[in-house]
Amino acid sequence: MQPDERGLGLSTDSADAAALFDRSVEHYLKFHADTPMLVGQMLAADPHFALGHCFKGYLLLSASNPAFRSEIAATLAAAQTGADKASDRERRHIAAFAAWAGGGLDRSFGIWRELLDEYPTDLLAAERKDVDAVTREWLGGAVDRGFSMAMDDLHSHPQARFALATDASGRVRGYLHLVPSGRGYSLSAMRRGRDTPNGLMEYVIVRTALWAAPEGVEELSLNFSAFADVLRADRAAPMRLRLTRAVLLRLDRFFQLERLFSFNRKFHPTWRTRYICFERAIDVPVLSLATLHAERLIGPPGRFAARRR
Repeated sequence: MQPDERGLGLSTDSADAAALFDRSVEHYLKFHADTPMLVGQMLAADPHFALGHCFKGYLLLSASNPAFRSEIAATLAAAQTGADKASDRERRHIAAFAAWAGGGLDRSFGIWRELLDEYPTDLLAAERKDVDAVTREWLGGAVDRGFSMAMDDLHSHPQARFALATDASGRVRGYLHLVPSGRGYSLSAMRRGRDTPNGLMEYVIVRTALWAAPEGVEELSLNFSAFADVLRADRAAPMRLRLTRAVLLRLDRFFQLERLFSFNRKFHPTWRTRYICFERAIDVPVLSLATLHAERLIGPPGRFAARRR
């Protein structure tokens, strides 16, 4: 049995397979495109490496491609064949793999949480813990915002992708959460640790764009930027637009509309207009309040909130 870089046992006698396992995990966490190639080299070095097959299975399941169904089944069978020689930790990873392959992703997360309680340096399970820790750190106890673009649960959508920013120790300190949309991916959430430098998210977005093109992703959608046409108004714009822009700038400390617009503008995007449909003009105030409430930009009056509790 060989140890990995963090001192955890691996059910392989091949030093090459162990080294390639460490390198594969590192490249996966850093979003490198050569991860599948490294996994192939790892299993070529030891075809009976149970945790190696398990890691390959995680990658295949993450792709959410029905064409991989037979390969997933074969990989799971190979992992289970080597379970007798595997450690307890590795057998639990195999159980998580089997649960995910059978549609029980919630069970897989339960196993990963148990693994992290006993093996805090297990990177195959630690990524999810780190992502959740960054989310809690970023929010700082505040209510999470977002409805129209964000997903309810970062981990419950197998088709989603994470772009991860890690520190020198491999710990996740920032991430983008991307979900499939049309011809590419749409940004669902963007978080970073409080101690990370300004510009980290911009860097991750640019690196993600560089990854996306060779992978056949045609576009990345950042987010909605409400009233972008108004915020772009300059001195040559009609007076009504300039007045509206002045009002929006006053409200920016509450709704961050101008800050979001300025952030998006850095990437020189293609702006696409989105519309809200309504039947009568008299409905606009109620519709606006409902939208702001859904986005968690405002809350209900205190007496109503107390009554709901």
